[in-house]
Amino acid sequence: MLSWFPFLIKMTGYDRNGGEKMHSLYNEIVNPWKDVKINAMYETLEQLDPHFKRSNERFPKTWEFPLLKYVFTLCLHSAKIKDIAAIQQALQFWEHVRLQRNGIFHYEDSSWLLLDKQYCKTRPPFNKESTKDIILLTKKALDQGFQGVTPMYLERSWQSIKDTQFLPLVEEAGSVIVHLEYQINDDDLTAYTTQFQGITYTDWSDNPLSYAESIVHESAHSLLNYYIEALDLKIPSTTYWSPWRQTNRPAYGVLHGVWAFSHVYQFYKRLAVAENREEHLIRAEREKKDLIGVGDSLAAILDDIGSDQLQELVRDVYPFDK
Repeated sequence: MLSWFPFLIKMTGYDRNGGEKMHSLYNEIVNPWKDVKINAMYETLEQLDPHFKRSNERFPKTWEFPLLKYVFTLCLHSAKIKDIAAIQQALQFWEHVRLQRNGIFHYEDSSWLLLDKQYCKTRPPFNKESTKDIILLTKKALDQGFQGVTPMYLERSWQSIKDTQFLPLVEEAGSVIVHLEYQINDDDLTAYTTQFQGITYTDWSDNPLSYAESIVHESAHSLLNYYIEALDLKIPSTTYWSPWRQTNRPAYGVLHGVWAFSHVYQFYKRLAVAENREEHLIRAEREKKDLIGVGDSLAAILDDIGSDQLQELVRDVYPFDK
């Protein structure tokens, strides 16, 4: 066993027999904000379609916001261009998913909805600024959600997520996962989130750990967007150097980079303790180096935003200990 592990456990406050809960601000701020948004979306969709039905008690609450946001956003943009067929497809998808019993991965007391991109359709993005086509979710994609991954592969991935205490994060902000493409090399993996908050789009490889990292990383992006909207934060347009993109980026992008890679840093730092493996600690230190390098930029961004709550949230994951 590595000699510095007892010190590492004491330094991080990590309890390998315990579990992590969402930050108290999530229950105080994000959940009420979600409830208001959900009710508003339901009311609009019910006006659009008198036969529209809300989710029932059997429908996991963690799925409700991302899937409803997806359907609502598609209907909203389709209505602007008077695309009645697209509206009908979105509403039909909601009815399918509302009664969904396939493509569900259960882990402990929670569940995730898995979909496969190859059974989805695509359409051009809503605005010219976006470079990615919109993936239109379908019933067939729901039914074929386990294509390419096995229950054992998912179990191994989620065990890593649990060991790093990020299970609540992935449940609350990454409960819907769209599988993109299989990649031979981990370095070729692509993952992202979109305006459909709470839906993670990701490649996968033969390495369940890389898949787990992608899920944590993208869930962190969705979680930060929840906080930004719920707290009504105004992000300055100032640009800063991003070590991850190797170019200057707006404060919004740098803040997201710091937040997401701080979660990756914590993921490997905690996994080093849970699995007693030095390579995870080496990976954590590599992430920490980039994060510390943008420390001055982060301080300037947080000062410009002026939110005590956001600073408290960042302190929870950013490696301020130098």
